[in-house]
Amino acid sequence: MKADDGSDATRALSINANTRLATATNFGFAIPTGATIVGYVVVVQAKRTLTDGDNPAFNAVYIYNGAQVGDNKGGAEITTSSMVDYSFGGIADDWNAALVYSDVNGIGFGTQFQIHNYNDTYTANLSVDYVKITVYYTEAASGSKKRIIGHARTATTFK
Repeated sequence: MKADDGSDATRALSINANTRLATATNFGFAIPTGATIVGYVVVVQAKRTLTDGDNPAFNAVYIYNGAQVGDNKGGAEITTSSMVDYSFGGIADDWNAALVYSDVNGIGFGTQFQIHNYNDTYTANLSVDYVKITVYYTEAASGSKKRIIGHARTATTFK
């Protein structure tokens, strides 16, 4: 789950069950001192194989130092058997996380997500290739808006 390399983390998810929370952290951000965070976009590349019925769906939540903060952005269904980028958040969506530049630069900053199989009849086979976060911020000195993109350097097992 740490790189866009085709080395997928895969799990068979039982009928009407959840995965454990998967955590991706240590993105290596270097946002300038005093910058104001204005938005986040979390991207999880995933696919599913399912015989029939309801699709599994994401539950994605920001974390900082192991504690979930901000709004839950889950709800997107995993609808294809090909790898697709599923995006959560936006350029001006700070998820009500109230984090500052130093939080985002820390190795404990990242995202946590869970997938639920809503199917009452069939097991879903899930695969995740990578997790990526784009952070949008305004520089303190110039007031210019910028963005920085990072891939997880640390990820828990997807179970």
